[in-house]
Amino acid sequence: MFSVTPDLTVHVDLIDREHAELFKHINAVYELKDHRGSMDEAAQVIQYLGDYIVTHFTHEEELQLKSGYPKIEWHKGLHRTYRTSFEILKKEYEKFGYSEAFAQTLNMSIANWIVKHIKYVDVEMGKFMNGEINL
Repeated sequence: MFSVTPDLTVHVDLIDREHAELFKHINAVYELKDHRGSMDEAAQVIQYLGDYIVTHFTHEEELQLKSGYPKIEWHKGLHRTYRTSFEILKKEYEKFGYSEAFAQTLNMSIANWIVKHIKYVDVEMGKFMNGEINL
């Protein structure tokens, strides 16, 4: 299960709140896998994650623009890449439905990308926004 730990804290209130909400829904994906949730539950989680990605990435990019974050274009590129990967997974779900293999793929995608992104990219962004580093 995922939670916002100190190494995943960005120290930008909106971003940290949204990351905590994201982890709650990532954990819901794990719970689906653990108890073989219904197709309706899977569809709701996938829809939420798709909507969340758009909303959260937009909020991050707006804050980056306001703060003059110098790596904004690179960061936006990372977001675009993940959105594309998620859309591929979503289409796979729509075509083949929910399965344990799908849940594992989705979990690995989310866990590997999101956690690494927060830990190594968003934390640095937060340090810039809080005046702790210059880039």
